[in-house]
Amino acid sequence: IIYKKINAERYWLESQYDYIVVDTAPSLGIITQNLLYICDEILVISDCGKNSYKGIKTLMKEWDGATKDLEIPNQINGIIINKVEKTKNVSRGYEDFLRGKQDISHLIYNNTISYNVKLQETEVACTPIDFYDTENKGYESFLALMHEMEDKEVI
Repeated sequence: IIYKKINAERYWLESQYDYIVVDTAPSLGIITQNLLYICDEILVISDCGKNSYKGIKTLMKEWDGATKDLEIPNQINGIIINKVEKTKNVSRGYEDFLRGKQDISHLIYNNTISYNVKLQETEVACTPIDFYDTENKGYESFLALMHEMEDKEVI
């Protein structure tokens, strides 16, 4: 039902906006599935951590099965590593671990999203980082990621 309703509005939405970003919960519940069915591109965001890799694998396996059953293309076109703290071994180790996985390494973006105090402050202030502080590493990592997305013609 959700898929039909959203898909019916899709053409109007596309005429009004250059990009429509859907941020969903990290699950494949019925609402998330319906939203993903209408997406042209799916980017998986992964926080640093062992459970995050398990989540990526589960998501990709279940989504691949769903797309085959429905005979629609699998639109997962990238994995972005989020909340990276370059000074912490856990972040560096997780990033190296993912890049070493042959089944997903081709999907991983070169640029990652840094995690620092300024980004935490933007959450509390309810202000986008580009309005809050353009002089910090968090902003620079978002900007570099946007350029990479442009190069890959995702945006």
